[in-house]
Amino acid sequence: MTLGGLALLVGVVIFALVASWVIVRLMLPSPRELAEDDALLDRVAERVAAGEEPSEALLDELRRQR
Repeated sequence: MTLGGLALLVGVVIFALVASWVIVRLMLPSPRELAEDDALLDRVAERVAAGEEPSEALLDELRRQR
């Protein structure tokens, strides 16, 4: 393998790694979104634990985020 071929191979590998990292970052929810989901689920769980039915507005917000 020539030096040019090796450089091309290294470039392709680096490009594939960076592209896969970018795709994964775009697909995963942000920490802020996860925290919002957790807070909303905690509010629903508190209502259910208290023996109450969650309000329709709360359930609609949960459905909208999913």
